[in-house]
Amino acid sequence: MILRNHGFVACGETIEEAWKYAFNVINACEVQVRAAPMGIDQLYLPSSEQQKRIADVLHGNINEATGDKKWKIGELEFESLMRILDNAGFRTGYVYRQPLIRTIDKTTSFKDVEVPPAASSATSFAEQTYPEAYSPTRQAQRTTEWRNSPNAYLKQEIEETGTPNPKKVTK
Repeated sequence: MILRNHGFVACGETIEEAWKYAFNVINACEVQVRAAPMGIDQLYLPSSEQQKRIADVLHGNINEATGDKKWKIGELEFESLMRILDNAGFRTGYVYRQPLIRTIDKTTSFKDVEVPPAASSATSFAEQTYPEAYSPTRQAQRTTEWRNSPNAYLKQEIEETGTPNPKKVTK
């Protein structure tokens, strides 16, 4: 139900179902706001038959894909969002219907790395073929990097102060 100058109200048998309806209303409003600048002439409006087919796919039976558990409208999506919040450190207190079980595939050997490294110090063959890597400007930039830093890297010979026989000290 849309209330003028107040927003909307979403109702359902469960909190999950009400959240699903509210989520759909928000998405529909965002799509309309993004499409409004184009004008009605530039929009593609699907036929009523296509709209029915899309609705059948969107409201299809989730229970076929998830196994023997019977899910109501919005429960599966709501549970997944609660897991995201719990994994981020928020304590939602939501009681999950689907337990979080990690299964180990026995066919793979444990010698393999489960998660590949995100970075490596070894260069790939493709990185070596770029001509800008060998350009004189790039090489000059690399050699002058340390010279432009605020730290002093050059050795300096300084005479001691406050002694009758000053010695030269290298810093």
